[in-house]
Amino acid sequence: IIILLAAIFGYYFVLLGRICKMTMAASYREAWDRSAGTRCDLMRNLSFLVPLSVILMAGLGNVAYSMILADTVKSLAERFGHHISRTASLMTLTVFVLLPLCMVKKLSVLAPFSAVGTAGMVFTLVVMAVRCFDGSYNPQQGGRYLDVRFCLLCSLCCFAK
Repeated sequence: IIILLAAIFGYYFVLLGRICKMTMAASYREAWDRSAGTRCDLMRNLSFLVPLSVILMAGLGNVAYSMILADTVKSLAERFGHHISRTASLMTLTVFVLLPLCMVKKLSVLAPFSAVGTAGMVFTLVVMAVRCFDGSYNPQQGGRYLDVRFCLLCSLCCFAK
């Protein structure tokens, strides 16, 4: 699913690049203005929605990841005997980790950490595959985890909508 989504988003970026090249625009909003904004006043007045939608999508994604990370930090802290609230975890993580990362001017400094994250994902995939094939996820063999087929069915149903 991740590879399929990556391919779709990659294709969207290619299309956006082609549109910018065709309209000789330097930004998404400029490409919108040059392709749809000059035809009628309504489109010209709504051109602010294009960058606003991009900002909202990125901002809401950041909030979602912040909540997931805050729950993870809270669970890890409790595992080591430190009891903190979810709000304290969220605020600390946001102010001292995510905000500085969002303010980085050159994203190339994050490349090593991207490689570490990718290695972590591959490691997780390998561990899950090993556990799947050794019967850890199989309820008939005493596995205490959810049935993998049920999880796949649920994910397919969610994406079919």
